[in-house]
Amino acid sequence: MIGTTFQEFYDKLYYGTDIEMSYGGSDYILSSAGLVVNDKLIKHEIRLYKINTSDKLLKSMYEQSCPKTEDSINNFLNAKIFDGKSFLEIENNVQIDTIL
Repeated sequence: MIGTTFQEFYDKLYYGTDIEMSYGGSDYILSSAGLVVNDKLIKHEIRLYKINTSDKLLKSMYEQSCPKTEDSINNFLNAKIFDGKSFLEIENNVQIDTIL
């Protein structure tokens, strides 16, 4: 991973953030957030959008939520959403541009 460490990336997903990243000539926005009610986590969501370079519109690439944060992150990391590869398989080629 270029631009951050894997541990920092995982921590940001765990605690919730938006990350701008690029891979294979495409730009993406990765959004992670937890829904908390009465100090209890109800669900953790991760969404990935691909940015269309010509008009800057977002195309949803991945969306899921789980009651456990770790499951949500692990599902994302292992999902085959990057041309049939998981994030873990492409991690060394991912450029982290901005962590918000």
